[in-house]
Amino acid sequence: MLQQFINETVILNYLPHKNIVSIYGCASHHKESLLVHEYLSNGNLSAHLQSEIAENSTQPWLTRLDIAIDIANALDYLHYYGIIHRNVKSSNILLDVNFCAKLANLHLSQKLPDGVPVYATHVTGDIIGTCGYMDSELAYGRLSVKNGVYSFGVVLCELLSLTLAKCWVLNEEDNLATLLSRKIENQALVELLDPRLGFDTNLKIKWMMTAITELALLCMKCPQELRPNMEQVLETLDGIKQGRHETNSIKGIIK
Repeated sequence: MLQQFINETVILNYLPHKNIVSIYGCASHHKESLLVHEYLSNGNLSAHLQSEIAENSTQPWLTRLDIAIDIANALDYLHYYGIIHRNVKSSNILLDVNFCAKLANLHLSQKLPDGVPVYATHVTGDIIGTCGYMDSELAYGRLSVKNGVYSFGVVLCELLSLTLAKCWVLNEEDNLATLLSRKIENQALVELLDPRLGFDTNLKIKWMMTAITELALLCMKCPQELRPNMEQVLETLDGIKQGRHETNSIKGIIK
């Protein structure tokens, strides 16, 4: 536990970023450790999505897209320095009063060993993560920044559908990527999407959601070498927001 506390303190102190929670202070005494970070008034993304379901309300599609871009920024920054978060999930994404997103809980993060290239795979026996978000290749000890890309793909699906990853696990779907592919093949992707986002009435939103679905599927591809890196993911998200991205393999699947 002490090592995890030190990990988060070091990362937050020496790698500040607008989309990573800021640290204000820390203390450790015997077995007790305390980390004080900034307060974000809108809580975590998971709780916010759950409240949207309970209250039958929703944030505009562009707000959700901006949340995705914020977290992609944070992950791209960490990956640049060879740091793997290892527990990317919606409950570790905090939202401020303006719904700007920040990545939190970096205590499980691991830096790739010195001399190991950023995009290389490091073999490890230490398997850490959350069911539903965890890359299946971790079961074989394949630790790399691409594990975070997979988890980010799951978060994209949550933003598209308003269904949390734990719900897919509870429903015993074997794999979210498999489920997504099956819906695409059957031209039934609309069954997974949040109907309140306006894809059925707004052609621009329909196009953007199609492109994001394509990106989410790419992020969850196996083997992990087939996935884009976070720099490419961020570039694609920016392109989608600005209308510069072309959909490819699943063009026209939202009927």
